[in-house]
Amino acid sequence: MEVDFAFLCDYADNAGKLHALGIGFDTLHAPELPATHHVFFAVIRLRFSSGEIGETTFGLRVIDPDGKQVVDPIDGKIRISEPLDGQTTLHHTIAMAIHGMKLERYGPYAVSWLVGGAEVKRVNFKVSLPPTPA
Repeated sequence: MEVDFAFLCDYADNAGKLHALGIGFDTLHAPELPATHHVFFAVIRLRFSSGEIGETTFGLRVIDPDGKQVVDPIDGKIRISEPLDGQTTLHHTIAMAIHGMKLERYGPYAVSWLVGGAEVKRVNFKVSLPPTPA
């Protein structure tokens, strides 16, 4: 299994073809804390080889500067089918909405993607004060 890409964005829809808006942000601004970020999306595309046919688990965790989870864990299963004729890999794109994330501290946060119980990708972002106007 390999990770083709992973990113955070304002909105994503994977109904047959991936569509995403506001791709690749790395900072959430909060004028004061505590605050709640209403929604953002975490997206990952995984590539499995024909030798990995079967079922495996995936998970998503959002981690604060202290290493604590700030939203309930998101877990699911992926069914890896035989690739189509002539192909040796199969792709799975997962787009997960993160709703109501509570922000208690400024600093570095991360979205951690797990496959088979092991972290396969970490997408870092930070929470900071809004920039001051010049």
